[in-house]
Amino acid sequence: MVVLAFLTNPDVIHKILKHLELPTASPPLLPDRGGVEKFEQCFDLFAADGGQHADHVGPCYPPAMQCPFCQPDPDRIVARNEFAIAVTDGFPVNPGHTLIVPLRHVASWFDATPEEQAALFALLAEVRAELDATLHPAGYNIGINVGAAAGQTVMHLHVHLIPRFDGDVDDPSGGVRFVIPSRGNYRRPGHVPQARE
Repeated sequence: MVVLAFLTNPDVIHKILKHLELPTASPPLLPDRGGVEKFEQCFDLFAADGGQHADHVGPCYPPAMQCPFCQPDPDRIVARNEFAIAVTDGFPVNPGHTLIVPLRHVASWFDATPEEQAALFALLAEVRAELDATLHPAGYNIGINVGAAAGQTVMHLHVHLIPRFDGDVDDPSGGVRFVIPSRGNYRRPGHVPQARE
């Protein structure tokens, strides 16, 4: 029962086993890594309508079952340390765009331990040095999206390291402020930079 290994709430386990008509003996469980409440909500939705929302339940399953960072493609791993890995971004915005990811599945920077945060920063510096040596960017953007409202689409903490090159946009003023495009450039209100080929 891979699904059950990620849950820590006995009531949730019993609810799932009952719904699936499985024996209710509890398997050994891993420490809580978060996401249980979300899974309970999604399971309740799924159970309440007899599975009619099955196509929407995918993101609700326990994190490691489908998280691309929990089981990354080994060919995309470019560096690692005790608590983190660096992987090439699957949808790079510039050459060298790399994601620094904790090995443990945690949703946000604020859920990571101080040791994990330090390991992420150490790996960020290591990858930056390699990118400096190979791609020679003129600058970098470093960013973390925390929560859906901030644009996070994979709910496993990851730090974006994005090399920037002279002329990659017509006006880079504002940098990370462009998470809200019309407010990004305080020098030119409303101007949204255009990528250059």
